[in-house]
Amino acid sequence: MSYADFTYGLDLVKYVLRRGGQDGTDAAYSSDDFVNDVKGYVRRAYWDVLKYARWPFAMPTSPGIITTYAAQNVSVTGISGASPAVVTLLNTIATSMAGRKFYMNANQSVYIIAAHTAGTNTLTLDSAYVDAHTSGGAMIYQDEYALPASALKIWGPLRMRGIWGRDLPVMDQPRFDEVYGGQTVVLGPGPIEAACVTRYDGNGAMMIRLAPWMETAQVIEVDYTVFHDLDFTGSGSGDTPKVPRDDRVVIGDKALYDLFADKNDDRADQAEFKAQRKLQEMTVQYVGAQRSQTFVKPRNSLSLGCN
Repeated sequence: MSYADFTYGLDLVKYVLRRGGQDGTDAAYSSDDFVNDVKGYVRRAYWDVLKYARWPFAMPTSPGIITTYAAQNVSVTGISGASPAVVTLLNTIATSMAGRKFYMNANQSVYIIAAHTAGTNTLTLDSAYVDAHTSGGAMIYQDEYALPASALKIWGPLRMRGIWGRDLPVMDQPRFDEVYGGQTVVLGPGPIEAACVTRYDGNGAMMIRLAPWMETAQVIEVDYTVFHDLDFTGSGSGDTPKVPRDDRVVIGDKALYDLFADKNDDRADQAEFKAQRKLQEMTVQYVGAQRSQTFVKPRNSLSLGCN
């Protein structure tokens, strides 16, 4: 099979089977258990390739958008001693605050709002309330946001629009927590300086935390690799890899590595070598001199060990 024949994901399955000495009939390509294993190898290899670099062919046509919420100053009339605690506000809030963060100005211990019904004045916290002050001024804010559900991997820096326009480096979480702390309220409100991916929400979307949080709403652009699956039907966009056609052999070679490795076949190393060499060629062609950068604010240079 020539490289030009890799039109669909099913073509890659056939390539892996033939190179692995497991050729079959067209009917078997949709029903055989071993073929289904090979489809799994191809699917995993495809996702690994998509995440390997900031490929322009795997990016969305426009950047993803995170719209942050403006912080709200509220007045608290009482907080129950229950677990979880219930906060009673002086006034109702028109939109639900569930998922946002809450602290009393006098204490500044941060709680997550586990539940709030729009149009009511009661907030259910995620735990018992253990601080002294149960009335007075308080703040509700949000510093974590879901990324687009189609994001397979994000690429920094993020970009803020408007008068606060700046690049926001994406840090790994241990470094982010070292610089900004687990609860960013201690820094006070913005401007935002950095971000990190913290976890996934209930729908499988990546959550990103911003530090410091800002009192005003902001629009932030996110570059990301789009998630795409292969359905192995041999037709249509659902089985057309986003990788350029003459580079799709790299998916097959990475899948061959998994096949050979599972069979303890000595050809596994050769398949991996071919795949890595192809990925390096693609990096030069499509990514060029792009490289990750670390941006350090002067006030954070000591904590990062810079001088």
